[in-house]
Amino acid sequence: MVCAAIGVSLATPAAAARKHPGEHDVRITVQRMRVLMGTPCTIVAEGIDSVWTSATVDSAFELIASLDDVMTLWRPGSELAALDSAQAEVRTQVSPELFAVIDSALTIAAETEGAFDPTIEPLSRAWDLRGEGRTPDPLEIADARHSVGWYMAQIQPAYRTVRFRREHMGFDLDGIGKGYALDLAIDFLRRRQMKRVLIDFGSDLEGYTDGEAWTIDIGDPDDRNTSAVRLVTRQAGVSTSGQSARFFTKSGGHVDRVIDPETGRPVSVGATVTVVAPSGTRSDALATAFLVMGREKIGEFLATRPELGVLWLERQGRTLRAWRWNLPTATAEPNVNIEWAQ
Repeated sequence: MVCAAIGVSLATPAAAARKHPGEHDVRITVQRMRVLMGTPCTIVAEGIDSVWTSATVDSAFELIASLDDVMTLWRPGSELAALDSAQAEVRTQVSPELFAVIDSALTIAAETEGAFDPTIEPLSRAWDLRGEGRTPDPLEIADARHSVGWYMAQIQPAYRTVRFRREHMGFDLDGIGKGYALDLAIDFLRRRQMKRVLIDFGSDLEGYTDGEAWTIDIGDPDDRNTSAVRLVTRQAGVSTSGQSARFFTKSGGHVDRVIDPETGRPVSVGATVTVVAPSGTRSDALATAFLVMGREKIGEFLATRPELGVLWLERQGRTLRAWRWNLPTATAEPNVNIEWAQ
């Protein structure tokens, strides 16, 4: 998933000064950044011991880095690349980590009726989304779509096996992988007794706090580096999906990176959608799903899911319009004129 930017206010003046019982009575804030999965990843963590907090943040980075070897397709030797090369009807046993993210991906695919479809890899290859980009002809798109369908990928939990029911199928986990990595890293940091944490992973972030809430900045759909809306959250995964990150092909056309599994073509919308969910896995995948679904279907989907919050931003002429569901803390940035449609 390639998205509009998410930013975050990292200052922690109140929480950093609080006293705590025990051997150490002053909180330590550690902030570090590494490039992981091709994306800058920043971790801010508060603990009560500088050595322990620093070591814990380093270990969280290593955990995320280890997942890159499991579920990326940008590395030919990854576990996912090996799985995607399997022939139809062959049961392939995978690691617990890869099985868990595939299981989650297929669950969300069923929930969204295929708007999020992790088996979209044949279409990703057709459009050369991990290369220079190209525009396939209609016959090539139709051929790729024949091998796309989450319901044709079967898993067997007892043995951690995956089977494709049709030739040339494959998983593309770009729309869920960073969110899954965030969940594992957040769980690790909790178990290591970090008190207040935020991980900013480009278009996806996740955090929690025992004190001051986090303020999240959501970018303008036409300028991802300009903040348009602020969200306040205490514990959630937050992901934004949009088509602002497009690239041009050698033939002079452009390719948007979010593909509609139903049509086999890029989603043609100039909006961004931000999802706030209890986990990074769900926020990541659902942000892609909602962009594919379209704004009109979001309200119906959320009617029975009050735990989800959604923000849709869309330029209409010179006006920035915003729709929000279950997000009372969403407010316009100072000096940003937004027309709230809901």
